[in-house]
Amino acid sequence: MTNHAPTLSTLSPSDPEASQRVTELVRQVTAADGVPPFSDQALVDWRANDRTMIAAYEHVGGPIVAAALINAPHPPAPGELDLTVAPEHRGAGIGSLLLAEVLDNHPGDLLTWAHGNGDAARALAHKHGFVPSRTLLQLSAPVPNDTTVPSIDGVTVRTFEPGRDEHEWVALNARVFADHPEQGKLTVADLLSRENESWFNAGDFLVLTDTSGSMIAYNWLKITADDEAAHGEVYAIGVAHEASGKGLGRLLMTAGMARLRTRNVTNVTLYVEGDNEPALALYRSTGFTVTTTSVQYQRNAERSRRTSQPSGQ
Repeated sequence: MTNHAPTLSTLSPSDPEASQRVTELVRQVTAADGVPPFSDQALVDWRANDRTMIAAYEHVGGPIVAAALINAPHPPAPGELDLTVAPEHRGAGIGSLLLAEVLDNHPGDLLTWAHGNGDAARALAHKHGFVPSRTLLQLSAPVPNDTTVPSIDGVTVRTFEPGRDEHEWVALNARVFADHPEQGKLTVADLLSRENESWFNAGDFLVLTDTSGSMIAYNWLKITADDEAAHGEVYAIGVAHEASGKGLGRLLMTAGMARLRTRNVTNVTLYVEGDNEPALALYRSTGFTVTTTSVQYQRNAERSRRTSQPSGQ
């Protein structure tokens, strides 16, 4: 545990050593908390120099003990912040020190996620004027040994074709998630960046087409592996609004489970908004249960300044 003030440094994504240290921090936090500290999109933005990462070191040249990934506020849009502390360095005030540094340099409105929403995260958010604004649930389910994929007249199941499907998928995804603050904003460049990730496999990206060949739904699976097992995630799943009510969601889930089984995945996770009751009903009916609750907190800079002032000022 750190007994003195850590050294803070801004990390460049073009520095291979810095990238390796970030990867190791993410591995440690994910192993301890069960959820990664940074979203894939946040890391994509950092690598594209669209976000800033501030790291805390116990000593220069040592491992990262905490990190904050910031997308600065651009009024009226709030900024976005992800902050994490290495498991063995928690409870020493590093997170509070790092958050104070971020707020000093980015005084506008901010959104931040508390993955798992533990006591320490809630206390830190409250201390710095953040209030809950959104809930995200992580669900998990065992992958069945035997899965029969149903058929629906006029619907074809195929896999994503890189170099052909990017624009159509991005357009469909934007329609499906038009009201979603992150998923609906994915661009072709974002998708191409994902295709360059080591975990991407077009065979794990299932799409449904209608009789005209148009894409109407998809189930994008993310499969990673460590020394112990393969890990599966329903990375993104969506059905075109005009095709809803036809059982396509259940077809996608079943086809996804069958694909996961062929890839030797025994357990799968997914994320869903806490107030998305139709999706939750589908997932629960296919064996998913809630494993982790994450909360997004919002800080209104003006309100925080007013409440932090002494009475009479």
